Amino acid sequence: MVKKERGPYGKNMIKVAIRFWTNNLPKGADKKTAWKGGALYLYKNDHKDIKPAMIMFDDINDDFQKKLFKLLNDQGIKLVEVPKEKFRVVNK
Repeated sequence: MVKKERGPYGKNMIKVAIRFWTNNLPKGADKKTAWKGGALYLYKNDHKDIKPAMIMFDDINDDFQKKLFKLLNDQGIKLVEVPKEKFRVVNK
C-alpha cells in the first residue's frame, strides 16, 4: 500500500465549533444538560485567509442558523451544494 502525502492540517477545511452554556442550570439538572444558547467559534485558517471570530446565539431553535450564516458571511465564506456522489457519509 502506498501512503499518500497529506497537506498541512486544515488546508481543505473551514472549522466551526459550537459551545453550549452550562452555567447556572436549574437545580437537579444532570451533567449532560445545557442551555439552548451558546457561542459559535470560527477557527483561524491561514490557507483560506480566515481570521478567528465568535458570535453568540440565544436559542438553537430560533436564531442558530441565522447566526451561523452571519459568522460565515462576515468572513466572506460562501456555502454551495455538494453533489451527492462527491462525499460518502458513514454513520458510526
